[in-house]
Amino acid sequence: RGGGEPMRVAAAFCIESVARNESNKTLLREAGAIDGLLRMLSHTCSEEEHVAAAGACVQLLANEEDATIIFRLQAGIQRLRPILAMTDALRPALAAEVLSHCASSNSESRVAMRVHDVLRPLVALLSSPTRRARLGAATALMSATNGEPTNQIKVRELGGVMPLMSLLEEEAAAPNGGERAMQTCAAWCLANIAGDSRAAAQLGLGRTGYAPLLALLGGPIVSLQRPAAACLLNASINDASAPANLLRQGALNTLIDCLSYASEDANVEVVAWAAGALLNMAHAAANGQGLQYDSVAAEAAADASRLLSALLNCLGTEAGADPLQNAHAAGALGNLAAHSVAAGEALVCRGAIKLLLDVLGGAREEPTVAGFAAGALASLLRLEAGREALAEARGVPTLVDALDSEDPTATASAAVALLNAMAHEPSREALLNTGGIDTLLSCIGSRDSRVREAAAGALLNASAAASVAEAVRDGTATIENGGKKTLLPALPFLSERLVQIEAGAGLRAPV
Repeated sequence: RGGGEPMRVAAAFCIESVARNESNKTLLREAGAIDGLLRMLSHTCSEEEHVAAAGACVQLLANEEDATIIFRLQAGIQRLRPILAMTDALRPALAAEVLSHCASSNSESRVAMRVHDVLRPLVALLSSPTRRARLGAATALMSATNGEPTNQIKVRELGGVMPLMSLLEEEAAAPNGGERAMQTCAAWCLANIAGDSRAAAQLGLGRTGYAPLLALLGGPIVSLQRPAAACLLNASINDASAPANLLRQGALNTLIDCLSYASEDANVEVVAWAAGALLNMAHAAANGQGLQYDSVAAEAAADASRLLSALLNCLGTEAGADPLQNAHAAGALGNLAAHSVAAGEALVCRGAIKLLLDVLGGAREEPTVAGFAAGALASLLRLEAGREALAEARGVPTLVDALDSEDPTATASAAVALLNAMAHEPSREALLNTGGIDTLLSCIGSRDSRVREAAAGALLNASAAASVAEAVRDGTATIENGGKKTLLPALPFLSERLVQIEAGAGLRAPV
């Protein structure tokens, strides 16, 4: 602290070396090393002092949350901002590396980076001619956008999407397949900011479109597959044009290949996110732009068959099966069947009804899984073959049990499945024998219109059987109001609801 510049520089280099030993970091921090190093990051200090101090901070702050807090509270982030804009090769890179440690340690540091406007020079560094600076900036931005929606939007507003995609394109063109660290950081940063719809819309606009991400997803390295899958999932959620663009760029087979990892625990997130992308792509078929089973089958029957088999293989019925993987796979199957009779028939032939019932029965604590599994069953039960398979599997009790979910979406999906199932005589008798009449009557008292309408439709279809109609007439609805449960006779209750609620277009009466 009291010596001249040469002594300060030498001391900082010594601190950098000593701090490589984890056990020394606490001693150095408690001795006031950070305070002294911050003084050397002043704009009045020389380039040599900046390099020595920043290098020491890189080592001191790595994996040390307490050190990053001290650094932030003593205005360290503000001091790094002008250094990020320096024109030499080393100082901006070191400053970015220090910030990457700050951003990875706590949310307060990530907020401070935005408040003190260091995201702007970091985005600019993504295009630096110096590789180390590009990597440092990508690493810092990856951590700064993790779990921070405002930072994600800010990076997009600063034009960060295209430089990050350019980094992936650059690595993809490298003869050795590129540097893993650069690809990991750039892809995770893109996955983070693709949660913003405007950022997601920019992903496919680069020179090579989604190709760099698809190359990572189709490669053998799991640590690179994960951010690529996450990025494509977010794109499929937040960009309406993504499903069609992904299909045009050949994403389907790459995503199907990822599903083959379903039996490997190490790849469970990759499988879940790939299935999620397929779910969203199939959902977009409603407007004619997404994944349409009939189109795939017409162009390549083998791909269509492989798609259904891969998604069915993702459904786990054993204890400990991954909920997100089950939910996304069931949702994708439901969306494919919703827009294609051929897909529905093929799934029924492959035993999908029984498999989905098993998933639904084991999902009482997982409402998202229950909702997607019941929704997929609802799509399949539009088919006579599906209704016959349900009766053979004795699945009506499982659907009735699913009506008790605390999640209205899951309840509504189960009610729609029953609505479609009740066009089949054996299922009407099963509903009666299961005691499902009163449960459906109670659902008509739900505050959620989706539940009310589907439950009313299920009872309408079921009442085509005289025995069920009599049970409805004599049934009771359990209504909860202010924490109290009240039993109401069916006919007065239904008469009152008839006045209050206009029937929805979703009711499906038997032909």
